[in-house]
Amino acid sequence: MRDDDRKADLLYQQPVTTYQAYNNYPSGGGGKSVYGFSSEGGNTVVSATRAVKVSFDRPYSKSGAGQVFRWEHDLLMWLEREGYDISYTTSIDVHAGRSSLTDYKGFISPGHDEYWTKEMMDFLEIARDEGTGIAVFGANAMYWQIRMESSNGDGVERVMTVYKDGLVDPEPNPNLKTIKHREVGRPEQGIIGVQYGICCAAQNGDYIVQNSDHWIYQGSGFDDGDAVPGILGYEVDARAEGIPLTAGDKQVLLSNSFYAGSLNRMLDANSSIYRTNAGNWVFASGTMSWSWALNRSDYVDAGIQQTTRNLLNRLTE
Repeated sequence: MRDDDRKADLLYQQPVTTYQAYNNYPSGGGGKSVYGFSSEGGNTVVSATRAVKVSFDRPYSKSGAGQVFRWEHDLLMWLEREGYDISYTTSIDVHAGRSSLTDYKGFISPGHDEYWTKEMMDFLEIARDEGTGIAVFGANAMYWQIRMESSNGDGVERVMTVYKDGLVDPEPNPNLKTIKHREVGRPEQGIIGVQYGICCAAQNGDYIVQNSDHWIYQGSGFDDGDAVPGILGYEVDARAEGIPLTAGDKQVLLSNSFYAGSLNRMLDANSSIYRTNAGNWVFASGTMSWSWALNRSDYVDAGIQQTTRNLLNRLTE
């Protein structure tokens, strides 16, 4: 039973807007996502097959579970097994203000949390600046700005809009254009410390530890240069030069991992942690597959498990 009045230590945001972005139901029957590679049928207003508006009033294609089992299941299993006090919400609930982020000690963004409204970004920044810690156990977070709209004027926002082209998007307010957040002057790195770099290597790479003397690695057994096999990818983040944090300057890069993505692109990927001016902590794993080291067979790593404990224990003090 849902209980929005109970305030746990941690709030976990399920990224259903990202699920919907990739949803092409009915696959094989003319379904469209916001991506050309998985859309069928004729071109839309962006002169491509991809949709610019997708509805939550339809099932998810394939298994019907969105991206839960690829990026979230292992994190959820581990969090529950460890006994953390968690409330669960969705990106739609955060957007609508139904989940007050300031009521929690820590906020968790898992796996693939790519599509955010301006309202979601606003709420997270407010919570961070008021002392809520942030743990991003993924990569490519907060990348595309979207708008939520009503389909029939009843005020119920069930349509997700993302043109990905500011010239085609009819929205007159430039701050609400459905383009990348960094293109409206709000780079994700300013909030979480790193931002999306590249994706899609045929195989995941290794996570390479850096600054192993930091408290987050205490008891992990890690030394600088140690490698955690197979958890780097399939999208990764990095620290970009010239983009300052918006609430602190005490950043530490916790990894420096070479990643060879698709199209012969290469990047030194980073995980990051910093302390805000309010004294709370913001962590970003810099890789989508962090959770695999917590629970997935053949990937479990005791050092990553201990690192994650250290972080969440500090957030919930």
